[in-house]
Order: sequence, then C-alpha cells, then structure tokens
Amino acid sequence: MAAEAIAGDVAADIIASIIKKAATQAQYVFSFSNFVETLEKEKQELMAKQGGIEENAVRAHRRAETIDAEVQKWLEVAENLKKEVDELQEQIYMHKAAWCCPNFIQRYRLGRRVAKKTEQLTQLKGKCTFGVLSRPATLQGIKYYSSEGFISFESRKRVYDQIMETLKDDGIHRIGVHGMGGCGKTTLIKEVGKDAEELGLFEKVLLLVVSNNPDIRNMQDSLAGSLDFKFKTEKTEPERARRLSMVLSKWGRILVILDDVWKKLNFEEIGIPNSCYILLTTRELSVCNTMECQEIVSLSLLNETESWDLFQNCAGITKENFDTFKALGQEIANECNRLPVAIAALAGSLKGKELVDWKDTRDKLRDSEPVDIESGLQNPYKCLQVSYDNLVKAEFKLLFLLCSVFPEDSEIPEELLTRFAMGLGLFGKIHSNERTRNQVSVAINKLVGSCLLLKGDEINTIKMHDLVHDIALQIANTENKMIASIEGCKEELEEHLNSNDSQIRYLYWEMDKFPDQLNCPKLELLFIIKDPENQLEIPEEFFKGKKELRVLALISEYYFNDPILRLSKSVQYLTNLRYLHLQGWQLDDMSSIGSRVKIESLKLHYCLFHELPDGLANLKNLRLLDMVGCKTERNPYEVIKRCLQLEELYFVMNEWRDIGENRVEFPGKFQRYHIEIGSNIEEFDYTDYSTKRYLSIIDDDTQFSTAIVDALIRRAEVLSLGGIHKGCSIIPAFVQKIGGGGHE
Repeated sequence: MAAEAIAGDVAADIIASIIKKAATQAQYVFSFSNFVETLEKEKQELMAKQGGIEENAVRAHRRAETIDAEVQKWLEVAENLKKEVDELQEQIYMHKAAWCCPNFIQRYRLGRRVAKKTEQLTQLKGKCTFGVLSRPATLQGIKYYSSEGFISFESRKRVYDQIMETLKDDGIHRIGVHGMGGCGKTTLIKEVGKDAEELGLFEKVLLLVVSNNPDIRNMQDSLAGSLDFKFKTEKTEPERARRLSMVLSKWGRILVILDDVWKKLNFEEIGIPNSCYILLTTRELSVCNTMECQEIVSLSLLNETESWDLFQNCAGITKENFDTFKALGQEIANECNRLPVAIAALAGSLKGKELVDWKDTRDKLRDSEPVDIESGLQNPYKCLQVSYDNLVKAEFKLLFLLCSVFPEDSEIPEELLTRFAMGLGLFGKIHSNERTRNQVSVAINKLVGSCLLLKGDEINTIKMHDLVHDIALQIANTENKMIASIEGCKEELEEHLNSNDSQIRYLYWEMDKFPDQLNCPKLELLFIIKDPENQLEIPEEFFKGKKELRVLALISEYYFNDPILRLSKSVQYLTNLRYLHLQGWQLDDMSSIGSRVKIESLKLHYCLFHELPDGLANLKNLRLLDMVGCKTERNPYEVIKRCLQLEELYFVMNEWRDIGENRVEFPGKFQRYHIEIGSNIEEFDYTDYSTKRYLSIIDDDTQFSTAIVDALIRRAEVLSLGGIHKGCSIIPAFVQKIGGGGHE
C-alpha cells in the first residue's frame, strides 16, 4: 500500500507539472497581448537607461576620458538586443494584421520568443549599475606632436640617421644633441621620438621641456600624466620622485627626451630611474659632458643651399616671382647666418610684400648696429629685430611683446592673451568684445605666419621660440616697455626692481611672499602665480600707487584653502583697472569690485565668497563675466540678471546656499556664452573657447525663466539637456529649432 501511495504521489506531481507547463504554454497564445505589452514596457525602460548611460559617456568623451570596457560592452549588448526586439515587434505587427484569421501555432511561437526577449531585457536592465563609467584617457605621448616644422634637409637627415642608429644600441643609455639656439634641435628630436616609438624601439617615448629654470614638480607632473598616473599621498618632491621612479621601472624600454637643458640635472630628484634611456638637447657641449652622455651629436647650421630653400619656402617665392625676388632674397637670406629660426621669421615677415619692402629690409640689415650678445648670434638677432620692424601695425608689435611676459617655453592660452590685450587696450577703445576678438585673432595669425610665434602643443595655445623670447624682451626694454618675468623669492624681485629703476610695465611673478610695497608706478599688467606650498597674506596697501594698473591676475594653486584675500582695502587704489582675474581664493567683502567703474572683464574661478556685489549691475563697461567652480552663499543670478550690459557670460557653477526661490534668469542676448546649470555638471575646459555658444542644463529642481532659456537654446551651437521637468516648456523650443521652425 505504501508503494502504491508513493507511486500515486509521483504521478500526481508529474501530472501537476505537465498541467503547469501546459498552462504556461497556453498563455503564449491566450495572453499574447499581455506578453507584447510587457515586452514594450521593458524595452522602453532599457532604452531610458541606455540613453542616460550614453549621455554620460558623451560627456566623458568631451573630457577626453576613456569609457570603461564593461560599460562599452553593456551598451553594445543593449543596442543589439534593441534591434532584435524591434525585428520581433515588426513580426508581431504583421501577425496582428492577420488576426481576422489567426494562426495559433505562429502566435504560440511568437509568444515564446516575446517571453524570452522580455526576460533578456529585464536581466540586462539589472546589470547597468557600474562602479566606474570612465577613466581619464592616457595622454598622447610623442606621437601628439606634429611633423609640420620638420624639413628633411640633407644635413638634418644625417643627424637623424645617426641618432636613430644609436637608439638601437642597448649599451648606450644617454645621447646628447648640442647646437646653437634656433638651429632646429627641438624639431629634430620630436621627429626622432615619434619614429622611434612607431618603429617599436621603445614601449613609450616621453618629452620634457627643461629650459633655463627647471621646475622639478612640473616635470614630475608631466611624466606622470603621460603614463596615466596620478600622485595621491605623495606631497613632497622627494616622495613624488620615489613613486615616479617605481612606476617608470615597471615599464619596458622607455625613452625620456629632455629638451633645452642648460645645466646638469639630478635624475634621482626628478624620479627618472637608471633603466630609462635619455636623449637630451642643449646649446652647450659642456652640458653633454657633465650629463655623461655616451654619444654626442652636433647639429650644425644649414648650408647655403638649404638656407636658400628654406627662405624661398617661408617667403612664398614661386616660379612666377622667382626672377623678381631672387637676388634680394639671397642677400637677405645670407644675413640670417644659416639659422633656421631667423630665416623663417625674416622670410615670413616678407611674404606677400612688394619689392620695395624687400629692399628696405636688406638696407636695415646692413645698417643695423651689432648687438652685445653671445658670439654667433649677432646676425640672427638682427634678423629677428627686422622681422619685428616689418610688422606693419603697431598692435601686432604690442601683442608680440606682450607674449614675452610669459616665462620661456610657456604654452600661452589664446583666450588669456586676448583678455590681457583687451584689458591693456592694445587694440584701442573696445566698441564690442567680438570685434576686438577678431582683431586679436588677425594679429595672432599674422605673428604665427611670420614665424615670430608658433602654434602651441596644447589646444588653442601659442608659444615663442626661446631665441625669439630673448629678442622680444630686449626690444621691449629698448622701447621703454619694460617687461619682467620673475620666478623666485621676494628678495629676487626687489633686487630686480632696484636694478631696473622701477620702470617695469608688465610683470609676471611666481612668488612665495608679497613684499610690503611694489615700487612700480608705471605697472600696467601684474600676473602673479602663488607658490602652492606657502600660505601668504597680501599687505593692505600693496596696490597703493598703482594708478596705471589695467590688468590684474592673482592665481593660487590651492583652491579654497588660502587666507582671505581682502579686496575692500586693496582694490580701492586700482582706479584704472580693466581686467580682474582671481583664481583659487577666499574673498572677503567684494563690494569694492562693484565700484571699479572701468572694469570691462571679471573672471572668478574656484573662489569662495559670500555674494556677487550688487554694483556689478551698474558697471556700464562690464562686458565679460566668467565664473567657474565658485562657492557662494547667495544665488548669483539675482545680480547677473541685472547685468544688461554683458556681451559674454561663462557660468559653470552649482553650489550656493540660496535664499528664496532657486530661480535661473539671465540678461539679454549674449554674443558668446558657455553656461552649465545643474547639480551634475561636467568639468568646464576653460582653455577651450572655440565654441562661441554652449548651453548645458541638467537639473530637476531649478526654476527656469523660460523665455530666456528659449532664446539661449535657439542660438546655441552646442546644446545638452537632461532631467528637466516641472512643466518647463523649453523642449518644444529645441524641437522647433532642429525642425526648422527656430531662427537666430
């Protein structure tokens, strides 16, 4: 009986299982519509998550970050699954069209597929929580640099081949390249480095610009950035050096190129292990010896044929005008002493000019007095001086001299140079920022075209060859536009000021401490970089007597952690101030800024303050307001909305303790804007101002002034929207814009 009972129970279980499966199978037919609705619902939810992840991926891409492999794989699977669901839904649509005469077998098969796809959608949706979405992309190494300036003259090819062969020798770890300033060492070794990495001679090739005043910390940061590595707990230079040495030792063959070395370097202080291969350039043979280079290569000047070929190329001599300019051109080229940087600059200044201008240039070179500089560079200096003289417009010359206030080998942001030029009034009275911007761009293009400036390695930057930088400082001082660049302590500054009779007009200073007074009554531009390792106080009367000061930039590297910058008593002396740039400071009472009636541009980056001064709205000359990453107590829009005179607004900020409504309002129509609103804003690249009108709104709490935001959307060149609701009607405006209904 027991056996029969057990057998009965087993049979009952089997029958129940069969019935259950049958019921499930039957649902594919009789609850087909429910399965289809669930499929659509799951698809829409997955698409929403997919869209959010893709939007974040786009932002990460703009920040030059690499999307995590797991995220990329999820997005690929989601996209493929969506396509499969779309195909299935198309078949369902065709099946429904035939419901007047239903095929139950086909419906059953479709129902099973729908259930399976729904389950896949649900599972994939549950896997979209990622710990890391993206990571900073590894900075491009030596391959980043362009080959534009490299011309394979025979004399250069011989040196190139010699260095490449030496790099293949495992027994040689240090190679030195020496030659006169401006002879083309940097261009050559960049080409060598690129080709060495592409040929697989080294796993990684790193480039460091050393210059006359080597900065250990900057070199360490540069090496770490190229290796996708960040210092974390290491604060001091020795700690960073030890960590960097450990990282570099983990790689295979690494070539470190040290450009423009002036004296012996201690690799241990930097963090370069002995396992690294070294290629260095220097003006002095003695540096190669003190650096114990095993192979020393000399880069000579161009020969006469190469000099003439380079001159023709830079001056725009063609078959059509060859006979006209040949004789004069050869005379002028000979004056350049076969130095590439001098040839390029002088020839570039003559390109497109008439024969009479060429004759005048030749005569200037013949008549010019010798300059008191190192042997071999007298003629090149004369050539660069004449290239400067050949600039037709005074503002071109002034902008060129302004570039020399930045330290040697600096990558000068074009936007910063533009704002300095506008603040100094180099292009006359500003009628509109956009017009003056165009004038500055024309001047930069002219200087680059004349080879007096070079395009920088970083985006939207320019730079000066160190030889050109030297002659620019010499010209500035000769023309009583004294320019000083000080990278040192307070005592060095005071010594420099005393030796120059307080005639300095432009001053760049990397400082450790403010002096009690700054005896520079003619100062027009003051650009201070604060030493990040030192706290400092600004004397209350530091700016007293600076009535000529038009441009003031005070930059601290430690954001929000410095002592309060007391503006109320110090800025009151700056009655002629046009451009004020404050970065990384705690600011006290800012009302004094609102009383500087001549201010045209105000930049506040990563500053902490109570509120924007009401007086800004009354500054009729204020055309540009730039606020990025600031923290404040009051809603800044309360002041910004009343600044009706603004032509440009750069606003990337999401932290204030608001009183009253959290309402966003702007003044009238801007010529340029980069505005990011919301609690999840992306990091603003304040070195890139190539996009004139950028708008990003990612928020679900802010109350928008619809009319204003609608106007910004219609004119935006780049637009990013997300998380907007509460009845805000800006989406229809966006749809109208892309659909053709909007207008400028």
